[in-house]
Amino acid sequence: MQYELAERQLQNIQDTVIITGCPRSGTSVFGQIISTFEGMEYHYEPQIVHILMRLLERNEISKNIAFLLLRMYLHEDLLVESAHARRVNLRPNDTTLILNSMPWKELIHRWSSIANTADALAYINERNLRVAIKTINVIGFISNLREALPEAKFLLILRDGRDVVYSLLQRNWLTDEALQHHYWPYKFVDGHRVPDRVDDDTAERWVAMKPIDRACYLWRRDAESSIQAMSGQRRDELHVIRYEALLSDPEPLLADVARFLVSRMTDQTYPMVRSLRPYKPRDSYAFLDEADPKEFKRFREVNEALGYRW
Repeated sequence: MQYELAERQLQNIQDTVIITGCPRSGTSVFGQIISTFEGMEYHYEPQIVHILMRLLERNEISKNIAFLLLRMYLHEDLLVESAHARRVNLRPNDTTLILNSMPWKELIHRWSSIANTADALAYINERNLRVAIKTINVIGFISNLREALPEAKFLLILRDGRDVVYSLLQRNWLTDEALQHHYWPYKFVDGHRVPDRVDDDTAERWVAMKPIDRACYLWRRDAESSIQAMSGQRRDELHVIRYEALLSDPEPLLADVARFLVSRMTDQTYPMVRSLRPYKPRDSYAFLDEADPKEFKRFREVNEALGYRW
């Protein structure tokens, strides 16, 4: 037996927007800006997307089931629920506060006028609403996501690997203790938690790595996937955004993104753009001297391949 969504449901998610990049590359702030674009129903890091793609890669789930679950989740749990405004975040100092993305007037209108699923579907079609998700860890799965959602648009954020590694070290996410909580899901090697994104061939070596080498390795893996994605996707499918350019001159860059998405900026967009701090290159990257020479060499080669010259 084969299950599939109704044609109307498939139509509603066909042009899903997927924002991705490596951790600490600027995906969160960029996703918040995209959440203000016209018609975007934005969702922050739905983990099930990565899990389904990982299970599919490991042949632990069939393509048909993985795609079905993904499509159902995007439509029923994200788009329809978002149109209802049932799960809004109203915490004042939270970066995903719904009022950063839409005004009170719109939120109250949804609460007062959308009573059931039929109302939500009518509203989705009336306003041409579409799902936008920000999710790291899926750069390497773009080809499968493209197959599941043939008209999806991908926004790929790139950032100088040196700044990413510095930020990861400042966050202190890659010590053995911190890895009890970060870079989930895990696999276990000799009783140690190893991020699932680490190659099986590298997993044993990972256990003995210093945090700086772990940071260089993880960024490089994502950057290599980015290079592969950029070489294999059409320009009408994937749009690349440089984090440095976003901070330095955001409005022309965002106007270009809006054209790519066939959307537009709104009154909610501009306050968020004005809140961006200008990009300032670091004076020194001496902390990279502590990296393992072999890991650093590979890191530098990939960073230069992305256009970030020493």
